[in-house]
Amino acid sequence: MSKKTSFYMVALSLAMMLCVGLTSCNKDDDNDNNNSSTPPASTGKAPENAVAVDLGLPSGTKWANMNVGATTPEGYGGYFAWGETEDKATYSWGTYQYSKDGTKNDLVHIGVEIVGTKYDAAYMKWGGNWRMPTKEQIMELLEKCSKEWATLNGIGGVLLKGPNGKTIFLPAAGEKKESLSGQGTSGDYWSGSNKTTEFEDSYQLSFHHYTSPEESITTSCTDGGRYRGKSIRAVMK
Repeated sequence: MSKKTSFYMVALSLAMMLCVGLTSCNKDDDNDNNNSSTPPASTGKAPENAVAVDLGLPSGTKWANMNVGATTPEGYGGYFAWGETEDKATYSWGTYQYSKDGTKNDLVHIGVEIVGTKYDAAYMKWGGNWRMPTKEQIMELLEKCSKEWATLNGIGGVLLKGPNGKTIFLPAAGEKKESLSGQGTSGDYWSGSNKTTEFEDSYQLSFHHYTSPEESITTSCTDGGRYRGKSIRAVMK
């Protein structure tokens, strides 16, 4: 093989490698789904009084005794848009980190399940084995636990009692959009599960306290716009 031929072959190989690299970069611009089976390193640390409560659920899931960002069981904690790991002043499609054009029409795909990834606020804030719950874990919690409205140190919320008699308290932290609403009467808690049919929505645990015509509460696993600022209650298995 001549030197000239060898030179052209090396040049061709380098050009092909450059082309592949550019293609990969372009794909990542539209799809930030860099989730892997190995979670990214987290420097977060849970409060010393954060406890994983075993409610006796069939899956073995343990639920934290306080919200992410809180230091007491009744503390409201932080408000997070889905996939974001920092609290902020206002929540809208325009401020949502994973909206390319400030609307719900052009969103970055960060995964159908973000549990244990760099988009998981529970893991990134608390580290260790703490994670955001999945939709299935929220449904299990609501199906297997009794629920009643309660007050803890002057803060209203829902008391959930597991099959083994142990309890956790979810404060009615409300939610944030352009402003805070529902605090004291309702709560919305993100799961790490995104809807596959309506890409702009993710699943959440929701509850509301009614005082008229008689006192009652409703609880459900529903969905909401990813841009909204909601509470997160971490889990561990």
